Amino acid sequence: MPRALFFALALVTGCNLNLIPQEDHKQQTQVALKPVVVITPVIDSTEEDSIWSLSDEFTYCITHQLAQKNHLSLINFDKTRATAQQPVLKQNPFEQDMSWLKKVFSHHGFVVFLELVEHNEVIRQGDKQTIDSKKCSAELLMTMRVRIFDLRKNEPKVVLQELVHESHFIPRPFTRSNFQQEKWGHEMFTISPMGLAHSQFIKHICNRLEDYILLAAHND
Repeated sequence: MPRALFFALALVTGCNLNLIPQEDHKQQTQVALKPVVVITPVIDSTEEDSIWSLSDEFTYCITHQLAQKNHLSLINFDKTRATAQQPVLKQNPFEQDMSWLKKVFSHHGFVVFLELVEHNEVIRQGDKQTIDSKKCSAELLMTMRVRIFDLRKNEPKVVLQELVHESHFIPRPFTRSNFQQEKWGHEMFTISPMGLAHSQFIKHICNRLEDYILLAAHND
């Protein structure tokens, strides 16, 4: 083999061998740079008489949507659920004394607490003079309390603390008085007014969580 050809082949081979590890390293670095986040199960403080668990629905959907966006490194959902069942989490995660937080989530970057405090269908303001609720449209009022902590330093730091509120119109044929709501998990739930309202609400919450966590992570 001519010497020039030998060196050309060696150069090409050497380049190819170097490219693959560099790409792998880049992907590993990108994964490592994602904030490590625990999404704790949603606390349902409503008195909603639902045929399914609103806590399970919102917990799963928020976690799933954030995982799909792939900007955060989420802790395994089963592990999160097991952690949340520890006796120490019997304490209120929205109180001032959060001294127990680092002990429970010592190996994580961020922890998110969520509480559904309102999920209520009410007759629309303009329809209240109508006595028969079957003839009224409604509003689905939903409020989620959000609290995010940054646990990367010695003391937990509040990244976001707010109430996320939304109101969604429910047409008269689909109100509680006129419509038998399919439960979450049924194929018809996603296209029902309630299912669509939940989807928009969850999207809003996920955007808030992601924006504030990424901002805190990148500003450190």
